[in-house]
Amino acid sequence: MTDSPVVDDYIVLAVPDNASAEDEDTMDMLEHKAELTVAGQYTDRRPKAILFLKTEWLITSDWREVERFQPDHECVACRAGNDQAMAFLKEHPTKRLALGNLHYMEVW
Repeated sequence: MTDSPVVDDYIVLAVPDNASAEDEDTMDMLEHKAELTVAGQYTDRRPKAILFLKTEWLITSDWREVERFQPDHECVACRAGNDQAMAFLKEHPTKRLALGNLHYMEVW
């Protein structure tokens, strides 16, 4: 397989008001969007493959839940994304967001 280290990343996606973590179609859509977003981060040199491990998802309209669902790592950009998600939900309390702690490996 690969001996690459696991990359921890964080993603925030807008979802429809009726989105649920129990709905397989919603979860498939979130995984697909996350994979496209990660792949899009490589502008110069792309890995041969990106192997995604289990993603922990939270779908919520409650900014307090977002605050508790911090990224799994200490990346300034990912923490800023979490702060932006909290601010967005404070300003738009009827909207819903999906937050994901992503874990993947790059095959070079």
